[in-house]
Amino acid sequence: MPTLSIIVPVYNVEPYLARSLDSILNQGFDEGFYEVLLINDGSTDSSLSICERYQGLYPHIFRVLSKINEGVAATRNLGIDQARGEWIYFMDGDDYLVPGGLSSVVSRYLDDSIDMLSFSSITLNETEHLRRRKLLPLNYDFSTSRIIYEGRDRLIKMGLNVFVWNTIFKKQFLNTWGGGIRFKSLRIAEDVLFKLECALYRGQERIVNDCIYHYITRNSSAVSTRTESLMKEYTSCYEILFDRIKEAIEENQGDGDLKRSLKHVLTGQLTPYISRVLSANLSLSELRCSLKKTKTAVQMADDSRVKKLLTMIHLVPITYPIVSIIYRRLFIPFVYPLISKN
Repeated sequence: MPTLSIIVPVYNVEPYLARSLDSILNQGFDEGFYEVLLINDGSTDSSLSICERYQGLYPHIFRVLSKINEGVAATRNLGIDQARGEWIYFMDGDDYLVPGGLSSVVSRYLDDSIDMLSFSSITLNETEHLRRRKLLPLNYDFSTSRIIYEGRDRLIKMGLNVFVWNTIFKKQFLNTWGGGIRFKSLRIAEDVLFKLECALYRGQERIVNDCIYHYITRNSSAVSTRTESLMKEYTSCYEILFDRIKEAIEENQGDGDLKRSLKHVLTGQLTPYISRVLSANLSLSELRCSLKKTKTAVQMADDSRVKKLLTMIHLVPITYPIVSIIYRRLFIPFVYPLISKN
């Protein structure tokens, strides 16, 4: 049986998929050490054909599963259930790994004393220009690799790392705690909720300073697409996320440090939430409904400009159409592309 299962959800990533899979092959793992589950989520391009080609070339490494389109959450959950490895790593089909990076981290730092092993990444745009760093300073020199945190209080000590491709998970940990940690079927923020559950169950986590993952943002990706109907659906996803954070805060009233950390997570998620609210062009009745659902959570958040803006819109809903038009017609097309490069 393999030690490591790499789960790759695949949906219409034909131009990028071969590079992603080649980067896995370039890790230098022994053939029996790992498996790669390529799970086709109803792709309508040639992604499935690419998966089958790699399976044909490397049948002892790649396994291809194909299903109707259900979204990345259901796809990753299927991967967890089908994985044969003791450890699970999620990778997106349009991203790629630094050569030898994952194998270096695994050989140095993965052992049974921990439940999660986390590392760093960078975010690049489609032309591969650096947008921003994730989690830690860049470190491609593995000779200077080091542990920068180890313990069960990562949420308190370092905040929440909301990306699943920054972490290798022990399968037993995912299957044991709380009856099994799985992804909620959300179109967005499903990874935030998943990592939050892992943090709340206080698994033993080791974090190293190696930067081994390249996350690519594309204009056509789920994160970047901003149709009004999709933004309304995304707004509902954040309502579910806020409910869970609010519930966790209420469950941990006696733990001041954890409570403060959860409020900080909540505050950080207000920005993507209001971005979707302003992009959704909601009717006033839809706006009131969403703000009513999130009112208590917003009140729990730390003070911030976003919290003040949400409070203002809640108190004076008539300001929403004006702010929404400014955001959609000026900020998104002209300001957002400038700040997203930094």
